[in-house]
Amino acid sequence: MEGRITQDKSTLMSRYCSNCLTDAFPFCNISDHDFCNVINLKYNLHEHIITKIQSCNFNPFSLNSNCDIHADNDIDPDGNKLLKYIYEDNCKYYIEESFNELIQQNNINGDLSLLHLNIQSLKNKHDDLCHYLAQLNMTFSIIGLTETWLLDNCDDTYNIPTHSLVTKSRKNKAGGGVGIFIANNINFVKREVLSTFKEGIFESICIEIQLCNKRILIGVINRPPGNKTKEFEETFEHFLLGINREKKQCYLMGDFNIDTLKIGQNTLSDNFMNQLLSSSFYPLITKPTRITQNSATLIDNILTNSFDRDNVNGVLFSDLSDHLPVFTIEIGNRYKEMRPITLSRDTRKENIDRLIDKLGKTNWEELEQEWDPDICYDKFYNNFF
Repeated sequence: MEGRITQDKSTLMSRYCSNCLTDAFPFCNISDHDFCNVINLKYNLHEHIITKIQSCNFNPFSLNSNCDIHADNDIDPDGNKLLKYIYEDNCKYYIEESFNELIQQNNINGDLSLLHLNIQSLKNKHDDLCHYLAQLNMTFSIIGLTETWLLDNCDDTYNIPTHSLVTKSRKNKAGGGVGIFIANNINFVKREVLSTFKEGIFESICIEIQLCNKRILIGVINRPPGNKTKEFEETFEHFLLGINREKKQCYLMGDFNIDTLKIGQNTLSDNFMNQLLSSSFYPLITKPTRITQNSATLIDNILTNSFDRDNVNGVLFSDLSDHLPVFTIEIGNRYKEMRPITLSRDTRKENIDRLIDKLGKTNWEELEQEWDPDICYDKFYNNFF
C-alpha cells in the first residue's frame, strides 16, 4: 500500500505544475509529521499528549464540536426522544490545562464531583495518580477506580491525604477489583448489600453519602472482558432493581466493556442501553474512552438516574492508563431545600362580590341548550374568563 501511495504521488506530481498542485492541495509540501504538529498546535497540546494522539487512529479533540451517538429511527419513539435528550449533552475532551481553564473561567465549585479511571494496578500507579490529581484545579468528591488489582485489607495502604479509600477485591484469581476514594469532608457508609461481587462477571462496590441533607448512592462497576454476557445482564438487572428500591439519587461509574457507540449495531450494546433506560438511568459520557491505532470505543461511563442537567461532563486525555478518565461535576447546589410555594384563594368580601356581579352579567342561555359537557365547559370558560 505504501509503494502504491508513493507511486500515485509521483504520478500526481508529474501531471501538475507546483503552483497548480499547491492550489489544489495546500499542504502537499508539508511532511506528515510537520502537518500533525501544526494541527495539534491548535489545541495547545503538550509533547506527551501529542505522542499519545499520534498513536491513536484519530485526533479525539476533533470530536469536541460533534455528537457521535444518534437516535435510531427503528426504535421506540419515546426512546429516541430520550436518546436525543441525553446526547445533546456537551461532553468534551480536556487536557489538564483546558480542564483547569474550564473550572476557573466558569467559577465551578461543584458540591458533588466524580472521576472514574480504569487504573490497571493501584499499587503500581498510586504515585502517578496522586501526581495527576495534583495538576487539576478540582478536588473530586468521589474517585472511582476499576481494575485495582489489590488484595483484601488494603484500604489503608494506598490512601491519599484528602480522601479515604474503600475497596472490594478478588479472592480466587488475580486482576479485577474496584475501589472508591471519598473526600474527607463527606460522610459515607459502605452499602454491602448493594455491593454485588461476582469475580470475572460483575464486580461492584457501593457507598451512600450524605450531602446537604440528601442521601446519594455511589457505585463503581467493573465488567471484565469476556463472553459471560448473559450472566452479566442478569446480575446487572438484579443490581439495578436493588438500587431502584432505595428511591435515591444515584451515580454508577465504571468500565463496562460495552461499547455504547454501537447502539443499533450490537446486541450487547442494545441490551445494555435498554436495561439503563428501563431503570431510568442514562449515560453522561458520549465520547470514546479507549482509543488505539485500530479502534475507538466508549466502554467507560458514568450513569445517573437524576434528570437535572446541571452537570459538566467530560473525558480527560491522560496517559495514566489505556482507558481515559471520565468525570462529571454537578454545578451549583441542587440540594438546598427550597421553601414550597403555597397557592390559596383570596376570599375577601370585595372579591366575592366581584365574582357574583360577573356571574350575574354573563349570558348563560347558550349553555342551557348544550348537552355535551365538554362543549358546555369550553363555552363556560370562554364566556367567563
